[in-house]
Amino acid sequence: MNINVSFRNSFINQDDVTTLLPTLEIPTYKEYGVLQFDSLNYEGQPLDFSANMLLQTIEEKSAAWLKWI
Repeated sequence: MNINVSFRNSFINQDDVTTLLPTLEIPTYKEYGVLQFDSLNYEGQPLDFSANMLLQTIEEKSAAWLKWI
């Protein structure tokens, strides 16, 4: 299964993620509040992918580039 997605100007309430996906045990950082993704790109398979994001929180703006192989 190949996945190729791009999001722009999207918001994530961290509590929603942990409620909807409890078995993944994704950590919640309540001090950052709602996360705003200016951009989020994911390409690949579930366990072989690359992703990049530009993320804003109440505190700051961050960028990350990830590659999982």
